[in-house]
Amino acid sequence: MTLGKTLWRCRRGARELDALLHPYVKAYYEEFSVAQRVTLNQLLACPDPDLLDWFLNRTQPESPSLAVLVNDISQFNRRER
Repeated sequence: MTLGKTLWRCRRGARELDALLHPYVKAYYEEFSVAQRVTLNQLLACPDPDLLDWFLNRTQPESPSLAVLVNDISQFNRRER
């Protein structure tokens, strides 16, 4: 999937998710390995309520690779603010 299509998929129903996902993907997508892109696509396929719970540290994804990605996105956004 191209960067443009992936950025489009980062547009969510919740603005908070847009603000977390879009800058991270824009900064790192081109450097991602195929495996990282697959994990990102899995994350973007998840429902917004699950994503909000994960980013607000209410719950953790069952998938270890998704948990790592959620943590990376959270860390990126803490550094950028």
